[in-house]
Amino acid sequence: MVRHLGPLAALVLVAACTKLDPPRVARVELRAPDERIDAQEDVRRSRAEEQRIAALAMDVWAVPLGAEREIHVPATHGGAWLVEAGVDLTQAPQVDRSVVVELSARVDGQSGTAGEQVYLRSATLREWESGAPFAAPARLALPGGAVRIVLAARVIGASPADAALVRGVYGIPVAWRDRKMPAADAPNVLLLSIDTLRADRLGCYGYTRGTSPHLDRLVAEGTLFEWAYSSAPWTLPSYASLFTSLLPAEHRAGVVSEREARFGTDDVAPKKTTELLRPDVGTLAEAARSAGWRTAGFYCNPYIGASAGVDRGFDRWVRYQSGAKAGVDLAQAWIADNAKQPWLAFVHLIDPHMPYAPPAPYDERFAGTKVEDLPAWPPSLGALRAQADDRLRQLCSDLYDGEIAYADAQLGRLLEALRVSGELDNTVVILHSDHGEEFWEHGGCDHGHALHEELLRVPFAIVWPGHVPAQRIATRVRTLDLYPTLAELLGWQAPHALADGVSLVPLLQGNAPAHDRRVTAEAILWGDREHKALFDQGLKYIASGKDGQTYAWNSGALTPLDPAQGAALRQQLLARHARTEAAERPRAELRLDPASKNELARIGYAGD
Repeated sequence: MVRHLGPLAALVLVAACTKLDPPRVARVELRAPDERIDAQEDVRRSRAEEQRIAALAMDVWAVPLGAEREIHVPATHGGAWLVEAGVDLTQAPQVDRSVVVELSARVDGQSGTAGEQVYLRSATLREWESGAPFAAPARLALPGGAVRIVLAARVIGASPADAALVRGVYGIPVAWRDRKMPAADAPNVLLLSIDTLRADRLGCYGYTRGTSPHLDRLVAEGTLFEWAYSSAPWTLPSYASLFTSLLPAEHRAGVVSEREARFGTDDVAPKKTTELLRPDVGTLAEAARSAGWRTAGFYCNPYIGASAGVDRGFDRWVRYQSGAKAGVDLAQAWIADNAKQPWLAFVHLIDPHMPYAPPAPYDERFAGTKVEDLPAWPPSLGALRAQADDRLRQLCSDLYDGEIAYADAQLGRLLEALRVSGELDNTVVILHSDHGEEFWEHGGCDHGHALHEELLRVPFAIVWPGHVPAQRIATRVRTLDLYPTLAELLGWQAPHALADGVSLVPLLQGNAPAHDRRVTAEAILWGDREHKALFDQGLKYIASGKDGQTYAWNSGALTPLDPAQGAALRQQLLARHARTEAAERPRAELRLDPASKNELARIGYAGD
């Protein structure tokens, strides 16, 4: 079942221009109408594998209402334009929704003769909001040679007072964007990222339950890092680090300003303002796109929506519901449409995240029971924190394994399709997770609240047969090392000068000493005080307020030590914090729309 996309909301301001000036490029996000459903209905849809596109971010041309704008199209883009069009009401939330708005386009020939006006759609603003503006694009024929296209947005009838704040938007064809042409043999890049996936729940990391046969087969053909660590214990700061190679205190996404400012003290933040990604740092996707790769991301966690800034560089940034099958289907369709040029696809699956409710038969595979037979499933995070007995804890763990097995099967379907088409042989595949999950090993559950091994150690592998050896590396590494690694492997622009990540290529090729890399993790989600951890050689130190804990670290085995033995690591964390707080960095607050907040609450992000 497919339910289409709803209203359009722009993330940037576009200044009004005079008649026939070229339209400015805007980054916009389309969002489906908010659905007031409860957690049980959310589970039902996911288990039924229903597909719904909840948001779509992309680059567009924006035309203020009542204006025309022209685009000069070179002869190389002849043939046709599949026009995706919509209406942006972000800056006019109070505008009368009964107003009728018409979007149109006209193709003028080389001689300057005006072509026929093509009316893309005429509808009330209410209908624009509730419909599917980009789901059924109109086809605009282009004659041979260079032409110009005149885009128009107008009101039919009386114009409302704030009409000037309404904009018509038109999707920019990826093929029309100026970009380099990669080498003929340039590989694709497939980044498979499973949200909330602990490394120790996969067969390739020693788990014996059979949760991951397809992923185990994949990573056996490449390099698997046995001890890879995330930069944060929850989604937003972790992905921002993956995409920028910066630590959270530098890129700022997911950092709580007031809590960060008080790090190292016992002061409680009076309020909590979560920040978004700095606008002045480049991303992995921007580097890929600048080098000529087509780019798209398919994700399922509202925290990494376009409002957070992590979509930069992706030609398409699509938030889907519900479940791994929907994400894989969307990725497969996009890959098929872009197979003629190297592509980068980010495929994010959220299935192992709360609520644990895999589709049949994966619910029974380890738990031995059907989800629909469980009363009032799923329980709230508050209930799990407060009163989870041994039976409930084991049930959560078993269903979590079922979610992993389901995600593995869907990714196996994607990988097999690429094998059959022959594209897998020329694709760099990365296996990754943003963070793990605690199942009461330290008295708590979920993630984002602490910096335990269960939350920071994640699966991480790079597969590129013929270029990356099939091997296992026991050296401790960071997932933020990925961006500089791909930049070196593929000739992309290197990360920001402040990047903490270092290329893994010498390690992959056996040309570097196998010494453990220093790991910093920070930016917790829950709690009154910021936590920061530093791994250095054989020590791990966790700072929280004026206190801290020191451990001897040996391949993930931690032995408590006298906290004083971590004094030098604490001073390093405090010194780094002082530098980042004193630096003049652009900062902005992350603002989530009501639909995203509702969806986050359904998957456990409520409270604190």
